[in-house]
Amino acid sequence: MIFCGQTLFAYPLIAEASEKFQQAQAAMGARQPQRAEQLLIDALNIEPDNAVYRYSLGYIQYNLQKFVEAKKNFDLVRNSNLSAEKGDRYNSDLKKFKKAIRDLRQAFDKLGTLKFEAYKQNKNDPQKLKLAVTLYQAFLFNRAILAQNINLLNESIKIYEEALQPSLNGDQWYNEPMLQLAYFYELSGQKDKAAEIYMRALDYVKDLNEEFIVTSRFDYLNRSNKTKLIDMLKSDEFAPESIASLTAHLSIDMSKRDQEQLINAVSDFRSELENAITDEEQEQILLKYRSELTKRQESGELSKYKAEFESFSKDKAAQEKLKKELQQYTNADDSTVENFTKQFSKDLEQLKTDYLD
Repeated sequence: MIFCGQTLFAYPLIAEASEKFQQAQAAMGARQPQRAEQLLIDALNIEPDNAVYRYSLGYIQYNLQKFVEAKKNFDLVRNSNLSAEKGDRYNSDLKKFKKAIRDLRQAFDKLGTLKFEAYKQNKNDPQKLKLAVTLYQAFLFNRAILAQNINLLNESIKIYEEALQPSLNGDQWYNEPMLQLAYFYELSGQKDKAAEIYMRALDYVKDLNEEFIVTSRFDYLNRSNKTKLIDMLKSDEFAPESIASLTAHLSIDMSKRDQEQLINAVSDFRSELENAITDEEQEQILLKYRSELTKRQESGELSKYKAEFESFSKDKAAQEKLKKELQQYTNADDSTVENFTKQFSKDLEQLKTDYLD
């Protein structure tokens, strides 16, 4: 894992924030991580949209074993766009740090598994809220656990709602637990309830950094599906092993050469998206790859998969297997299993219309 202090100068867009960042680098060099953490929080209170400062904070928190805080900051960095205003060096380092975050996926997956094991070992504990918090951490660290245990989501929501009645009724505010409940609402597709909590949380933020974090979650709720797709493609959601697993579930006889070409195409696509700065550039890349796929379909290059796909579209058992696999690799922030299933069926019919009929 990379610490930015080893590779970066302080970005001079806001001098006061840059000074805090330099002091944080010095504190890390002096092996004072707690001081460095506070200095980076101070920098983000001045320039909260600086993803490089935020990566540095996540790095320190990760090494301090503040894994929840680190994961939240890394997720914000992962969804950050390049910035023409902040310059080429900033953009170059941001891409490097996003890769470092992707490299941590297995470590966070293991943390999620450990949290879920702790939940299972203590599931009869009368302290239900404590168990729900453990589930929150398991889902935050490892989304696949959520896909495999979706029934526990509503159970956790009920526990949080019961414990947080004073906040829900407007009597008093418990900030972090309420934000955790909002996260559960997001996962269950209850956007309106999540948005209400985020709007109320803005009345209680103590500084610009907290305001930025809450606003980012609220904005994410209102992002288009296309934007969320772009975020997913820029992340590691479709790694090579995922592609191999999905094609196996589709029962497509894809040669290693074809599979390598598909993996390379996804990698090239991701690389272009990562290098795009504006939303318009990202949409143009989507259109470009859509056009290339259409040309390949019209030339007959995809016809060899037609029979397999048509067979799959009628095979309910195979579809069920695929849905379970997809849930492990899809960032389903705004859908329950039921919504996911409905959308999957619509997507399947659209694919048939676009490429087979």
